Amino acid sequence: MRAVLFSISSSILFSCSQWQNQVLSVDAPEKHNAYVVPVPAEKRWNNGVITDFSKESSQWKISHPSKIGGTQKDSVWALLLNNVGTEYEDLSLTFPPTSFANIKHLSLFAAADGFVPVSIRMDITDKNGFSTNFKLSTVKIVPSEGFYEYKFNYNGKYIQSWPTSQKVDSSNIVMIKMNFNPPTSTNSSPYTGELQFKKLTFKTFPPKDNK
Repeated sequence: MRAVLFSISSSILFSCSQWQNQVLSVDAPEKHNAYVVPVPAEKRWNNGVITDFSKESSQWKISHPSKIGGTQKDSVWALLLNNVGTEYEDLSLTFPPTSFANIKHLSLFAAADGFVPVSIRMDITDKNGFSTNFKLSTVKIVPSEGFYEYKFNYNGKYIQSWPTSQKVDSSNIVMIKMNFNPPTSTNSSPYTGELQFKKLTFKTFPPKDNK
């Protein structure tokens, strides 16, 4: 009789142990997949500089290495572009969730060599993968001596039209992407030449305008 009771007690303890292990295994993924609170851009980049290309160009991902080459040159990032504009060739920078809600515009300090202007389209992507591809933010860089500031304004442009209509969450941004002479730009022909990037910065709304 004692042997039977011992056997039953052991079975109950083993079952409880199994149940406890199952409960613990269910709880663990919830902690691992905890929600990441976005950091305001002003705190992530407290000096207003998102990237200094002379130091951090390696953080950018190049979609078509055979058509976009980058080298350090005189403390800037020199991009050698070869026949870009036919396949949505791009550069992309990813970072932890960041709020762009208070950003007025992004500024790219750039220069171009040669005789032909080149268009740059800059899209912003949120944590859900939705991008600002409805009302495009595009600038045209005209060859000239010295660096100029080119502004990308996103006020009222946090909307995606393709592949589906979506609202881009400006409070939870994770990527910036640049396209060169994309088919949607005014420069429809491919571009070959050199661009030089010095830095990418942002400007926030004054407190009185950010209501």
